[in-house]
Amino acid sequence: MTVPDGLPVHYQREWQRFDLWCDGADRTPLPADPLTVLDYLHESGGTPATARRRVSVINTAHRLHGHTPPGGAEPIRRAVNHRRAQRLARRAAAIERLLPAIPIWGWPHGLVGRRDRALLVLAAAGLPAPRISALTRTDVTIVGDGTVLIGDPALTVVAGPDPYRCPAGVLRDWLDVHTLVPHPAGHALLEHHLEQRTLPTPTGPVPAGDTPLFTSFDRRGWTPLPDIDPETLRRPALLALTGESVTAIVRAHLSGRASTHRRRRRPTRPATTQPQPPPIEEIYLDPDYHDAGIAARHHGTAELNTEIDDLLADFDTDADQLNARILELLDIATESA
Repeated sequence: MTVPDGLPVHYQREWQRFDLWCDGADRTPLPADPLTVLDYLHESGGTPATARRRVSVINTAHRLHGHTPPGGAEPIRRAVNHRRAQRLARRAAAIERLLPAIPIWGWPHGLVGRRDRALLVLAAAGLPAPRISALTRTDVTIVGDGTVLIGDPALTVVAGPDPYRCPAGVLRDWLDVHTLVPHPAGHALLEHHLEQRTLPTPTGPVPAGDTPLFTSFDRRGWTPLPDIDPETLRRPALLALTGESVTAIVRAHLSGRASTHRRRRRPTRPATTQPQPPPIEEIYLDPDYHDAGIAARHHGTAELNTEIDDLLADFDTDADQLNARILELLDIATESA
C-alpha cells in the first residue's frame, strides 16, 4: 500500500482506504477508471459530503501523477451531487419524449434532425455544452454490443429496446451521415440517400481526428467552410458547432421552438398560362382561444423551468470549482504550518 508522492498529509489516510479497497477488490488504484471509483463510493457509504471529499482525494492523486481525474466522469458527478442527478433525470425524460418526433429522413430536415437528436442525447447524459462542442469523430467508439463511448473520461451511452428512443442508436444514426459531411460530394450524396431512404452503412475511413463531431448547417444543408490558409493553401478542418449554439439548439427543442428545416423547394419553370387567382378561404374564428391561451401560459412556464435548470447547472459547476479551490488553499495552509 503506497501513498502517491506529494499527496497532502490530511489526504493520505483517505487514500490508504481507497488503496486498500482496490487491493481487496483486485482493482487498480492509480490510474483508476471511473467505474472503480463509483463502486468504491457505493460500497463505502457515507454522506454526500464524505463522497465528495473521497473523490477530491482520488482526483488529487491522479493529477499529481499526470493522469486524468476519474471524478470528472458523469456517473461520479451524479453520485456526489443528488440535485444534479435529479435535474438531469427530468431533462432526460423530456428529451426521451421529443426524440420520436424529430425526423431522420428527408432533406435537409433529416440531416439536421439526426444532428439535433445526437445533441439532445448527449445533453440528457449530462455532457456540458463546451465539451460537446469540442468532441471530434475520433472521440467516439462503438463497441460490439452497440454501446457508444464518448470522450475521455469515457461517457457510456448504452443501447435500448426502443429504436426511436435508443440513445446509442441515435448517435449511430448521426455517425451514419457524419462520414459524408466533410466529403467533397457529401452534400449531393446525403441529399440523395436521405430523400430515397437508402443510406448505406459507412464502410470508408473515419474522418480525420480534427474533424468536429458536430457542425452547423444552413437552410439548404450546406456546412460553412473556413477560409483557405494563405500560407499553406489548405483549408482547415470544418468549423465546430460552438458551445453557445449547442445550448441554443437544446433549449429550442425543450421549449418547442426548434426550427422545422423544411424541405428545399426545387425551382420550376414558369407556367405558360395565366394562373387562376387562389380561392378566398372562409375565415374561421377559433372558439377555443381561451384554452389556447392557458396552454401557451403552461408552455411558457415549462420554458422558464428549463432556463432555471440551466442556471442551476452553472451554479453547481461554479460551486464545484470553488470547493476545489478551498481544498487547495487548505492544503497550502496545512503544508505551511
